[in-house]
Amino acid sequence: MSQPMGTHVPQTGVIESLNNALVSFFHFFAAFTASMRFLLCYCFY
Repeated sequence: MSQPMGTHVPQTGVIESLNNALVSFFHFFAAFTASMRFLLCYCFY
């Protein structure tokens, strides 16, 4: 384990995994915001 971890992983794979994580987080955040907005409208109106 003398080599750094970055040498084993290609840069495109790292960027792709980060992109997938960002997209999944954005989808979760959008669904959470929509549900909270629906709950607020349902409670106050």
